[in-house]
Amino acid sequence: MENRKFSLEIKESNKITRVSEIVFGLLCLAGTLWFAVSLQRQATPSFSSWLAIAFLALFGVWEILSGAGLVSKYITIGTHNIMIRHLFWKAPVSIAPSDLAEVRFKYLTVEFGLKAGKTISVRLGTYYSERSAEIMEAVENFCVENNVMITGERNQQGKQKK
Repeated sequence: MENRKFSLEIKESNKITRVSEIVFGLLCLAGTLWFAVSLQRQATPSFSSWLAIAFLALFGVWEILSGAGLVSKYITIGTHNIMIRHLFWKAPVSIAPSDLAEVRFKYLTVEFGLKAGKTISVRLGTYYSERSAEIMEAVENFCVENNVMITGERNQQGKQKK
């Protein structure tokens, strides 16, 4: 099994989207700089003006980070490990089969129960149900190949009942 990377984002991201996010982020930062310089010329700048500057600057930084792919959420399923980044503020977590006690399938959620007692829950979206089904199938195949215990609902999405 080769490495398969699945996005956990709501929106699909392509090159045009990423470039436009970076350009828009840079425009936001340029607007922030211009607004901050023009605000210095006023006799008494208000708190709401500084709050708007802070918001515009943070939004610009977020757009740049999003365009660069540094805050994207994903799951990569390989032969010997699963790499999960389900929270944008945390670093990706690599899980080896030897670290897994069990994998629980719930409706639109996959829970990785670690032997250390910790549980990592990955919530799948309803926007792209085909992708959710592919992720659950890939995790299920990973568990079968590496003899990891599976509990909960089996993946029935996209399969015809007889």
